[in-house]
Amino acid sequence: HALNLVKALLIDVDACVAEKELRERQIEIFNRVDPKSFAIYKNKPFRKSDIGVESRRRLKFEGYATLMQGRSKMQLVLVVVLTDCLFFLCENSAHNKYTFFTPEHKAGVVPLQKLLIREKAGTEARGIYIISSNPSFPEMYELKVQQPKDKNTWIQSIRQAVLECPSSDVIETEDLTAEEKLRIGVSRRDLIDKIRQKDIDHAILLEDKIYLQL
Repeated sequence: HALNLVKALLIDVDACVAEKELRERQIEIFNRVDPKSFAIYKNKPFRKSDIGVESRRRLKFEGYATLMQGRSKMQLVLVVVLTDCLFFLCENSAHNKYTFFTPEHKAGVVPLQKLLIREKAGTEARGIYIISSNPSFPEMYELKVQQPKDKNTWIQSIRQAVLECPSSDVIETEDLTAEEKLRIGVSRRDLIDKIRQKDIDHAILLEDKIYLQL
């Protein structure tokens, strides 16, 4: 029983580490987004502040892929999946900045509610379709991932994000002052760090106890 508990704790610690890495990557992406850039989401501007650390949106998955826009038009984009939406960023290597990218005649941001991801049939080993079956925001995107081996990771990760997506819109903390946002953010980080450290200490103690009993 103790060994199973240790394994469960170690799995939980791994999950916490992965969550922390995603959080750090979200901050990195946020810092590189051009503040003047925006896309349109649900008929409103979707800006840098909408993906910030103060929002309740959390990074679920991100990766580079080629967005197909017809037979002759292709665009390398960073696909970003947050708690409730998916959007595209284009990298400006000259300025080391990201800008929101809106495909031709399509939305630049789509909700995760009723989002489908499908493998492209045929000989294309890297092709996937992202389909918004939401009646209010019907869209379809064709993407080519970087490597064929990455395709399953993309499909599984985005499907998991869709499953975890809240049924209602994510509520922002726009009504809070900057000081309140900062205080809440620091308090949450401190609490999470303390809980993670206790889990790690507990796991180590249990491992030591098991080894002593062998």
